[in-house]
Amino acid sequence: MQTRFTDLRFIIGLFFALMAVIVLAGYLTGAGAKLNLWSGLAFAVFGVFMMVSSKAEEEGGEGESNA
Repeated sequence: MQTRFTDLRFIIGLFFALMAVIVLAGYLTGAGAKLNLWSGLAFAVFGVFMMVSSKAEEEGGEGESNA
């Protein structure tokens, strides 16, 4: 049985979501330019997408073979 933390898509998504929080926190404190806002939002969208795609395959079971 595969756990969530052994799926590379979940780990990558978690990393990008964490980086989005850091970048957006820097933007909100006034330490950054508008580039931080856009890159933070892009990181967040990509991170959520990766975590959702990991969860979708876990529920669907695609790609797993019982042979």
